[in-house]
Amino acid sequence: MDPSRPRTATSESEILAGEEAEAIPITVREEADLEKLMNDNDLIGNAEAFIDTLSQQLNSLHGANIQAIISAEDQIITLMKQFETALSEVDKLDRQLSEYDSMLEGVRDDISTMDDQDKRVEIERINELSLLNGVEELVEQLDLSESHQSVLSKPDFTSKHGIQRCVDAAKALQSCTSVNIHHGLTQLRAVKGQQKKFDLLRQEFTQLFVKHLNKELIKYTVNVDMIPQELILPRHSDRHRCLEPYSQLIDFLKSSEYDTYMKVVCEYERQFSIIYECQLREFIQRVDESRRNGGRVNDATRRYGFQSSQHLRLSGSSLGLGGDSFRSTQTVNRRGSSASLFQQSDDSSIIIDSSLRFRSLFNQLLDEVDSMVENELQFLDRFFVLSSSIEDRTDSQSDDFDGIDDRTRTMEALFHSLNPLLQQFLVSADRSDGFNSSCSFVALHARMCKLEEWRPGTYLIRVVAVAMIEAKRHFDQFIETQIQAIRDRKISKKHRVGIVSYVSQFRDFVQHCETIFNESQRRSDLHKAYLRIVSAVFETLELAPHDHPKSPRDVILLENYHHMHDTLSQFKILELEERRKESKRLYQYHLSEYVSHSLGNRF
Repeated sequence: MDPSRPRTATSESEILAGEEAEAIPITVREEADLEKLMNDNDLIGNAEAFIDTLSQQLNSLHGANIQAIISAEDQIITLMKQFETALSEVDKLDRQLSEYDSMLEGVRDDISTMDDQDKRVEIERINELSLLNGVEELVEQLDLSESHQSVLSKPDFTSKHGIQRCVDAAKALQSCTSVNIHHGLTQLRAVKGQQKKFDLLRQEFTQLFVKHLNKELIKYTVNVDMIPQELILPRHSDRHRCLEPYSQLIDFLKSSEYDTYMKVVCEYERQFSIIYECQLREFIQRVDESRRNGGRVNDATRRYGFQSSQHLRLSGSSLGLGGDSFRSTQTVNRRGSSASLFQQSDDSSIIIDSSLRFRSLFNQLLDEVDSMVENELQFLDRFFVLSSSIEDRTDSQSDDFDGIDDRTRTMEALFHSLNPLLQQFLVSADRSDGFNSSCSFVALHARMCKLEEWRPGTYLIRVVAVAMIEAKRHFDQFIETQIQAIRDRKISKKHRVGIVSYVSQFRDFVQHCETIFNESQRRSDLHKAYLRIVSAVFETLELAPHDHPKSPRDVILLENYHHMHDTLSQFKILELEERRKESKRLYQYHLSEYVSHSLGNRF
């Protein structure tokens, strides 16, 4: 018992430590057994006796267990044999499972191979189906009907029905040639053969179409409308109407054979630029003849009668403020005309009426040119489908004409003679009457504003702009001529001097200019001209001689400054207000000087 006690104490201490650490709860039955045990034994009073009792009971239980095991030896032997038998069966079963696994391993490989083959078969089936659909779609896309091929080979361009059939066939051919074919399919011999066939059909058709179109253009160039007796340009609406049915074929030509298309455009430009030049030249010649004849058209007008601009001398108007004695060798033209503005007629209203008639005639000229140019531009947009901006072109289309759109280039080629003819007309009108440059300048600016408001970007704006610059140059030259004439005026000492001619004529000059520039937006240019002319008048008046034998200098100046003040006050031009005040001041000054120094003296 002694050896067991320490072990028992150690076990109890371990149990107590474990209970404290783990705090394992006991069941109800264990609690009842523990209470019964504690009640049967006085644990509190005699703990060692209780431990000895427990040890004896435990030893008896161990002994009983050993006896039970010894008595069950046969059964244990039998059980061990059964274990051995079971283990042999397990080994046998394991061997069989290994055999089965080796057999199934081959089946697994076969099944995996079959699965891979099924997938490959499915992929092949899908590929074959996709290829079949692609080939069928390609065949359908590259299939051009026999009727369309027949039309393209033997086109009929002489009737509307034939032209429409050609349009339908051309669209079908364009649809076939614009198919997006996979690169691999393009290597097929059948596809190459079909594309080659389409190229031959397109080339044959475009050659026939271009040949027919050239014949049509030649026909229209031969049968050119003559200029009627009235001042009206010929209309080209019949030609436009007859050519418009070919517009869709021109569009096909542009998209499929751009080089050929450009050749057609250039041929059209070449032929009809000659027609337009002849018609414009004769028309402007008739307008100029009507201007010279006071509104009547001379039937004997020479055809294409304008001289080259190289043979015209830009001399400005010789009609001005200077009078007969104001001739300037730099401003007199070849005819030697230098007559004063209002010595041409006793009534200045006749001069104004002449300018108004010229402005009306010039506006009629611009209306006719506007109509011709605009109709041609609209036809070109419908027929040649020209691009109106550089960005609209493809790279291949922009190589030849950089920096200018197709519409402008074509219009400039057709009407290349328009600006030179207008400039010659302006020169001719300015040689006859310097005020015509004022009328043309005002009319062209008004036309420019109208075009920019209603038709911005139209080609005619470029034409009008160039002509307006030319008219402005003539107007400036006309003003310069008047200023030079004033400065060249020499006051004669042989006669008594009153109001000098350029001062007396200044009133009519302003009235004429105000009539021309009435409601014009370029009055600022006129006011600048007024300032320059008035300055020239004042400067020239101050050059009056001090020793005039018949008229005192102060008398000459006070009379002329008074007349200038009266004129400037009459028209009430804001920009000349300072000059008006200056003329009044100078008038009063010379009046005072005359009263102080010369009044009562005899001359």
